Amino acid sequence: VAVATERLRALGYARAAIAVTRTPGCFTDLAVAVALGPKFKIATIDFATADQFPTRDRLAVIEDALGTVNTVGGIYVEYRLARALTRLQERYRDAGWLDAKIAPPIARYGDASIAITIPITPGPRFKISAVRARGAGAKVRAAVLDEIRIEPGSWYDGLAIRNGIERARRKLDRRV
Repeated sequence: VAVATERLRALGYARAAIAVTRTPGCFTDLAVAVALGPKFKIATIDFATADQFPTRDRLAVIEDALGTVNTVGGIYVEYRLARALTRLQERYRDAGWLDAKIAPPIARYGDASIAITIPITPGPRFKISAVRARGAGAKVRAAVLDEIRIEPGSWYDGLAIRNGIERARRKLDRRV
């Protein structure tokens, strides 16, 4: 029953309920009553924050199932949004907000629509103070720094650092 109810909720029926009653006799009869309720669509998704992270990028991270789940006009699936918010928090950290915290979403239900607010506490955004490579030879260290392409004073960018290290691995054909 719980799995079927969750599946109905994942299809947009947030108030779906399934009741099963048993009637003993020669055989056990099961009577199943399904109440779908209205099919909800997301009307708005708001982020309660004052940071400079692009709203379009936030929405792209939480969107699921080719724009049909957890997007404006789509259906709300709570567990999938929770999973997406973990990825969004990682994106915040990659963009320099290393202490970012994303609270659980607040869903407000209307007649057939949902308004979702996602509270975000970004914390301070960090900049790179220095970039150093250690170990290996001077030539390898120089190649790694050249591929990372991040200058001191720029915003911390975890993705650019990982991509730069990967480019250096391929270029040098060795582990760095």
